[in-house]
Amino acid sequence: MIITVLIHETGHLIFGLLTGYRPISFKILWIVVEDKEPGIGLRIKAIRPVGQCLMYPKKADAFPDKMILGGPLCNLIFGMMFLIIGMTVSGMVLKIIMLYLTSLGIAIGIYNLFFGSAYSDGKALSEIKRNKEAGVAYNNLLMIYRYLYIGRSYADMPESLFTVEQEYAGTIFTELKEHREMKEKYNGCNGKTV
Repeated sequence: MIITVLIHETGHLIFGLLTGYRPISFKILWIVVEDKEPGIGLRIKAIRPVGQCLMYPKKADAFPDKMILGGPLCNLIFGMMFLIIGMTVSGMVLKIIMLYLTSLGIAIGIYNLFFGSAYSDGKALSEIKRNKEAGVAYNNLLMIYRYLYIGRSYADMPESLFTVEQEYAGTIFTELKEHREMKEKYNGCNGKTV
């Protein structure tokens, strides 16, 4: 299972890098690789979530759809590659391992795209496809996470990150509203936590 999580998160990383995003952190199990200035950092963190690739937009025109799609797409591609390898290798143990990786990769890719929770890649893609403003809100959330990750307070973050031109009903916007409420609460206390 760890291999499929690694493939999934690496898919997000590769597609994100190709479409104008920069990594904040990359986590598999409890090992986190962080983009620090200067260089990279390594630390140990709680095991949940099992995998996570946090990125933020470096280009103003970056749109998150391909970055989000990268994870499930890589699961499906590698699932098919494991199937082909499994059909060509000799030895029953290797065939079973490849069949296991095939079924797990394809299952995770399909589940994540079509049947996942409200916070799955598929739900985010669906929301962004229905409403372009969801893509803006998604990028705003990524920037908020970046600021929080480097130790900035809500009070130090630009107001523009907490608003979108047109509000809509959806998971991404609901999460953005929650951060806006935190900013209002935080600003109301002169920058002190409540």
